[in-house]
Amino acid sequence: MNNLNPVATYALRLGDNGLVLAQRLGAWCGHAPELEN
Repeated sequence: MNNLNPVATYALRLGDNGLVLAQRLGAWCGHAPELEN
């Protein structure tokens, strides 16, 4: 990983953050019907 270009490292981390946040949002939205009741 140390041999990667700094821009590639930044893009990889940014993409990873996007995936994690999307999964958390999906999990949160999956519990929304429980909150309505």
